[in-house]
This record gives sequence, structure tokens and C-alpha cells, in this order.
Amino acid sequence: MTRAIVLRELRPFRGPLSLVLLYAFLAEVFSRLSLDHGLLTPGGSPNFGMMAFGGLVLALRIVSIFVVPAIVVYRVVNRAVAYASLGSK
Repeated sequence: MTRAIVLRELRPFRGPLSLVLLYAFLAEVFSRLSLDHGLLTPGGSPNFGMMAFGGLVLALRIVSIFVVPAIVVYRVVNRAVAYASLGSK
């Protein structure tokens, strides 16, 4: 297999991989920020910026756990069926 073939076959998986990597990065940033600032402080008002950032991280987590695996399985099965139909001709 040449490098061009491998890159062509991996192209459909770049989007889901980038979402998972983005989630991993933002989750780490969120955990480090929440150690310093916290979401709710006992004597103060809620930090709405951190709450919005936490909501974004939560949404990316849900996408990474449920949506990305479904997309990957669909694309793998789609490719397998396409290759099987090419081989039967």
C-alpha cells in the first residue's frame, strides 16, 4: 500500500478523530481551570463563563461517546460493503 492509498482510506475518519481530540484537549483545560476557579464558590456568585465552557465540554463529551462511534461504525461498514461489492463483480 502506498502512502496516498492509506491517506485516502483514512480521510473519512479525520472529522471524528478531530472531535475526540478537541474534547480531550478542552476537558483537560476545563479540569485545570476548575481547580483554580471552580464552578460555584460558597461565598460568591456563579462563574457563568466557566459554566458555559463546562456546557461545551459536556456537549463534546456526549458527541464523543455516542455520535462519533456511530459515525465510525457506519463508515467502516459502508467501506466494507463497497469493497465486497467490488470483489463480487
